[in-house]
Amino acid sequence: MEIKKCLYEGMECLKVFERWSRHPDLDKYEAVLEEWDNRVCSASEWEPPDQLYLNCDQWLNHHNKLYETHGEQITALVRAAFEKVDLFFNVYNEFLVEYWQNNNIDFNILENEQLKNPSEVIEALLYRFKTQKFRYEDLLPDSKEVGMIKVNTLAIRDKLMPVPKDCLGILRRQLPMIVKSRIKQQQAWLEEKISAIKNDPKGVSGYVKQIQTMENIDQNF
Repeated sequence: MEIKKCLYEGMECLKVFERWSRHPDLDKYEAVLEEWDNRVCSASEWEPPDQLYLNCDQWLNHHNKLYETHGEQITALVRAAFEKVDLFFNVYNEFLVEYWQNNNIDFNILENEQLKNPSEVIEALLYRFKTQKFRYEDLLPDSKEVGMIKVNTLAIRDKLMPVPKDCLGILRRQLPMIVKSRIKQQQAWLEEKISAIKNDPKGVSGYVKQIQTMENIDQNF
């Protein structure tokens, strides 16, 4: 693991510090000291050390549980960090559902004469896409710091951001054609009903049919 490697390399870098206690270069100075002079150790102990450079392992590894298990702890911390990243991506579930729904909208259904309350449907779609557009701009960052890991979310943002805008563009381009088509449908329907009520009713059944036609016009126009 690269983190462990960096840690070990950092420890090795500390070994550039050279120790001068009992250094061979100081032998000539130690030799001229009198018995009453201050010494770092007795003359019998004045021998060159095994290593002339600082070695932190001798201190840290001396019954130090933290040092002995630092590799396992680093692994556990990194694993926990990536688990947090996995949990972070769950916040995109809602956006992904909306992404799938938007891509599966059949805008041609808005021209279907059997669609009930088309004006309400169009208004709801406009509200949906405008709300999504503003919400995505506020909530979809280029990157996100999740604990010790900085997650690059630019690719996700670039994938999700255009969808509401594109749907809004499709709806706005199609809206004039939808309105024109529905006006023609309503005009044809109205002409058919007007023609029906202009005919003189023949008998009671004809009169009843004409009354039903007028009620139908009143309910649906």
